[in-house]
Amino acid sequence: MNIKSLVFAFVFAFFPANLFAKDRAIVFFLETSDGISPKVSQKILASKNFSFTAEIDATKEITNEVNELVLANKLEPTLVVETEPYLPLISSTIKINDSISFDRTKDLKNFLSKYNENFNNLFEREEYGVFFEDLYISTDTFKYFEKFGIKWCASKFADDTARGIFIYEGMVVFVPYTDFPSNPKNIENWLLNRKEKIIPIYLSKKQIKNEQFMTYLVDLFKNSKYTDILLPSDVLELIKQNEKEYTNNSYLPQESELPQNILAKIALSAQEVDEQESSPLYVSINDEFLNMCSAKIIKGIIKNDLRSQMLFDISYSNIFKLSGKEIPAIDLQNIRLNENALQTIDQQKTFGFKKTEDGYIIENSSRTISSFAVKKTDKSVDFIINVDYANTDTIDIYIDMNGIPDAGCNVMLKGAEGFFMSENYWEYAIRISNNKVSGYRFYVDSLTLVKNISKTGNTISIPNDILRGNPYNWSYQVVATKENKIVDLLADDKEKERIINTHPLQLQMFKCE
Repeated sequence: MNIKSLVFAFVFAFFPANLFAKDRAIVFFLETSDGISPKVSQKILASKNFSFTAEIDATKEITNEVNELVLANKLEPTLVVETEPYLPLISSTIKINDSISFDRTKDLKNFLSKYNENFNNLFEREEYGVFFEDLYISTDTFKYFEKFGIKWCASKFADDTARGIFIYEGMVVFVPYTDFPSNPKNIENWLLNRKEKIIPIYLSKKQIKNEQFMTYLVDLFKNSKYTDILLPSDVLELIKQNEKEYTNNSYLPQESELPQNILAKIALSAQEVDEQESSPLYVSINDEFLNMCSAKIIKGIIKNDLRSQMLFDISYSNIFKLSGKEIPAIDLQNIRLNENALQTIDQQKTFGFKKTEDGYIIENSSRTISSFAVKKTDKSVDFIINVDYANTDTIDIYIDMNGIPDAGCNVMLKGAEGFFMSENYWEYAIRISNNKVSGYRFYVDSLTLVKNISKTGNTISIPNDILRGNPYNWSYQVVATKENKIVDLLADDKEKERIINTHPLQLQMFKCE
């Protein structure tokens, strides 16, 4: 037995052989069906143990190679989702207040119905699934999938999502590993570290176009005695027979809450789309609405991306321009928010800085960051921070000096994943790590390291020639991280868990006065 066989025997010897013809299985998800060379395609066709799943664009002509792979059951096709609407938004009823609410479940039904029709026109399959670039879910999303014959779904998902195969609300969901090595020398070691009975693996466009890599991969499993390469539909029943083992109702990323003005605009647009159903311009109007609700734009808005907000507003305006109507202005002061929104505002009012004899202090919690204070002296701006350093790798202090929306940096420093609300982009940041204090300035899309930062005990002193102005007019956020995960921040205790567990995470700052 050669070394390769010994490795695979070791990897799979721990798993019972009653699940498949072999000990364990791999399901390959390819980013695209384009880029597979004719040589690799022929190798896959000749192999008895290699198959994969990939998207196929229904608007383009299917190549002979792809058609051959589908007919030989080597490729399980999923169609490219053209608009990829923001599924949670259109698969549930959303209530803003007593006068503004909307139900766009019919959009999801129309989308899935069209997908179903396109699929049946191209391929004759009893079971098929969808593979999204990104996917956020709500409680109702998957019941529509099942109703329209979609048996499974998959997505790359955020990096911190657990990898594997799960049953969620009755739907089989594949969350493939996205770190499969491109270097053939590292593949066997990578497999040694996977302990699942079924391993979903995502291959990128770059890997697919690498003929040498793909050839090696097909050959690697060609004569494997221990590993089946299966398609998603092959494993559906096997998974459902072991439902308890795969059921997980809490791991999927939930949708982030959208600002009230965005929800109000979607609601008003939805009403207008419905009113224009018999209009000759209805298709164009509805296309603008779908564009507003596309995953890319909505996710961009959640991340406070200025361009996404601009594209959203353009489509919002176009809907009413096409209808020949005046564009409704959104006046949040005249929108009576629902009880949840009012409760959030109340929480924000009660949590914040308090005046002291020589500055301002914010009492945070009994967790990692217990308090943060701001004090102005003749020579410096002092930040006094009480932290349990044993539970942290880094402490970041973010400062919004001008309070101008969309002016400054909207992302956290390297190593921490999070965004700031548009009204709280920062100009200065301080990072404390390993007793080292580094200051950063963001100006005109450029981040500069600022020197002369000193720390004495819990006090960080920054000379007035670096931080000019009145620090009591600025807004602040302090974030503690451990192994690149956020463990604490300035926020009301009732809100803290929700904020930390929201992906992508979005932060607000607090002003001294």
